[in-house]
Amino acid sequence: MSSSRNNFILAAIVVVIVGAVAGYVYVSSMPSAAAADLADAVSAYFDSDYQAAVELSTRAIGSGSLLYHEEMEAYRIRGEALHKIGENDRALEDLSVVTGQYDRVLENVGRAKREGMSHDEALSVQKSLSTLKLAFMARSRIYEATGMQAEAIADIQAVNSLPNLQID
Repeated sequence: MSSSRNNFILAAIVVVIVGAVAGYVYVSSMPSAAAADLADAVSAYFDSDYQAAVELSTRAIGSGSLLYHEEMEAYRIRGEALHKIGENDRALEDLSVVTGQYDRVLENVGRAKREGMSHDEALSVQKSLSTLKLAFMARSRIYEATGMQAEAIADIQAVNSLPNLQID
């Protein structure tokens, strides 16, 4: 074989390997179907299509494949959408799933501050913390609207007690 043919074959092999690696990176960085449903649920919520937000977030939750902070967000979005369509009992249930993560989120924030984490891990903790705050505020609004003032105040106090997490 000539050296130019060897170089051509070698170049072709490199292209195949690089293409395979690039394809793997592309596929592994694509959101899951559940994460896509969650993103669509958020869009539907902000487009005031609350029934679609409920359906999409329900499908995302039911998949069992969401990351921890994504699952919290799916319950929060569904809870807020349920409130918008007048299903306050179900809304409070979903928002309580999120607020029930209070201790775990605080533990993760503390771990992030004490031990440090990778940027992605810290970002996930920050997203969980933000979702927790939003869920407490949403639940407080429902409590207030339904005449449960003491519960509304307790949720606002919970929000005020939560720490901040700065990511560099």
